[in-house]
Amino acid sequence: HLQSQAEEQRQLWEAERAELEEALQKLQDRLVELERRRITAEYDARRVTRERDALAKEYQHLTRPEAGGPGGRLSSLWRDSDALRALQPELEQLRLRHQEEITLRKRYYQELLQVKGRMRVACQLRASGSSEVVVATDNFSVRVQAGTKDRRFCFDRVLGSHDALEEALPLVTDLLPAVFDGASISLFSFGPAGSGKTFALFGPEPREGFAAKAVR
Repeated sequence: HLQSQAEEQRQLWEAERAELEEALQKLQDRLVELERRRITAEYDARRVTRERDALAKEYQHLTRPEAGGPGGRLSSLWRDSDALRALQPELEQLRLRHQEEITLRKRYYQELLQVKGRMRVACQLRASGSSEVVVATDNFSVRVQAGTKDRRFCFDRVLGSHDALEEALPLVTDLLPAVFDGASISLFSFGPAGSGKTFALFGPEPREGFAAKAVR
C-alpha cells in the first residue's frame, strides 16, 4: 500500500514538473525574443546617434567664422539643421522602445524566477563505503536507503559519479541576468571533506569551475 501511494505521488510530481518545464520553456522563448528586439533597438539607437553627432559636427563646422561666406553654405546649413531636427523624434522613439524592452525583459525574468524559484540545488553522487544506499531515480531525485528506511529527495539536477559538472552549469547561468540588473547571487558547495567542493567551484588549472565559468 505504501509503495502504491509513493508511486502515485511520484506520478503527480512528474506531471507537475512537466507543466513547470513547459511554462519555463515558454518564458525562456519570450526572453530570447525580447533580447533580440532589445539588441535591434540598441543598434538603431546607436545608428541614429551617430547620424545626429555627424550632423551636429557639420553644423559646428559651418557656423565657424572661418567656414566662409553665407552663400551655398548657409542653405546647406539650414538643410542639415532640418535633417537634425527630423531625426530627434526618431531617436526619442527608439530610446522609448529600448526602455520598454528592458522593462519587459526584467518583468519576464522575474516571472521566470517566480516559477523556478530563486535557489538552485544540484546533487552529485559519489561512491561511499557507508551502509546507506543512495540511488538516482532520475535526473531530479534520489532515493536514500538506510536500514529499513527509504526516503526520496528532489533537486534541480542530479548528477551521477561519472557525469560532468558542466551538465549543471545552466542552473548558474539562468541566474546571471539578475547580476546585470543589480542583484547579488551566491555560489557555494556543501559536502564532507574531500568530496570535491573546491574542485566544483574553482577547479584545478586549466579546468574552470562554476565560479570562473559564470564570470565568463
